[in-house]
Amino acid sequence: MTYEEYSKTVIKNSGGRITATKIAVIEALNSAKTPLTPYQLANKINKNGKQIDVVTAYRILEIFLKLSLTHKSDKGFVRCFHHECTENKHCHHLFTCQKCSNVEEIHLDDHEFLNNISDKFKELLIESHNFQFSGLCKQCKKLLSFFAIAILFLSACGNQNAQNEAKPLNVLTTIPPLYSLTSHILEEVGNVEIINLISPNTNVHTFALSPKDAKSINDADVIIVNGLELEEFLENSLEDSKALIVQTAEGVALLKNLEEEGHGQFDPHVWLSPENAKIQATNIANALKHIDPTNANIYDKNLLNLKTELDQLNEDAKSTLASLDIQPYIVFHDAYQYFERDFDVHSAAFLEKFAGKEPSAQYLAEVIEIIKENGIKVIFTEPQFAPKLVQTLAQDYNLEVGELDPLGQEVSSDGYFKLIENNISAFQKTFKQK
Repeated sequence: MTYEEYSKTVIKNSGGRITATKIAVIEALNSAKTPLTPYQLANKINKNGKQIDVVTAYRILEIFLKLSLTHKSDKGFVRCFHHECTENKHCHHLFTCQKCSNVEEIHLDDHEFLNNISDKFKELLIESHNFQFSGLCKQCKKLLSFFAIAILFLSACGNQNAQNEAKPLNVLTTIPPLYSLTSHILEEVGNVEIINLISPNTNVHTFALSPKDAKSINDADVIIVNGLELEEFLENSLEDSKALIVQTAEGVALLKNLEEEGHGQFDPHVWLSPENAKIQATNIANALKHIDPTNANIYDKNLLNLKTELDQLNEDAKSTLASLDIQPYIVFHDAYQYFERDFDVHSAAFLEKFAGKEPSAQYLAEVIEIIKENGIKVIFTEPQFAPKLVQTLAQDYNLEVGELDPLGQEVSSDGYFKLIENNISAFQKTFKQK
């Protein structure tokens, strides 16, 4: 019985459906010489002219794992062909080289293993399903000498790089803060390309996709979004995308959206709180571990380091702001609720009910009344906008103009930290020390 025949029998007996996609996965596993991550599996199948996305590959591998059709290690998945035939005379084991991870199948006629084998041969870790053994059965020793096995594994090592060639894992982030957090999580991970969709100084609320953007979305294996209807421009594209979509705002304690024409029920600007950024970074790391389990340890390490840095950023920001005599102020649009909650600062009003849309005469009159009644001295604009209205109000009511930034001025690994630090600096420039 071949691996394909055996797999079909197991799937059928479990009540599952035998689909063309599952058969493609079976064929790819059967021909693989090394463990495969879900991404490598999808790439291998697509090279053979069939189409499968990474998320589907991962789901099928998990199904096969439950059916004992695959074995999972820290390097990926390999086929699991361990069944007993008539009278228990025949079984299969997978032998994996510890050094290069190449996998070979050996057919055994009994389950007796030799205890006294060469120390040099013990360098080859032999795995079979969920247990390990370091010897060979007597029959295998007769069929395959130690030297033959050694040559088999060592010669395979030289071909591993050629066999494992694959296109990079394409990761797409929507806004610069998410690019920064994702870059930290991906540090020291090879064969990955990360690009960002919305550039600094762009209004995310009025952003529209270009043909180039559409291609980037189509090519992505992982799309990292904020969620909470911030990326409304992506709705149609994501419906057709085969990429893994990571909703980073999941798990955040949300605040109601105060903008009259805001995007959704809740304020989407969650990243402006370092505490929220830690939750978003955790969601990113967990998603990458699912799609790329080989590098799970790296993702965990990078996440821990990033959280430590975010904690320090948070402490420094709180200390700086606590030293200032901050009075109520006006912000350009309602993007800073999470920032204000965490750092205990308070705006009196926001100038635009919807970012990018001039306020009505009635609403502007209400803002002016707030300025007069509360003795407002500071108004903050944003680099994504250059409204003449701010300058007019500043001149008419003797207001100092500062600049708060919801997105950041660069797409880089350090961009998030510079974003928060620059916003803290804006308060230092406009308010005096206590």
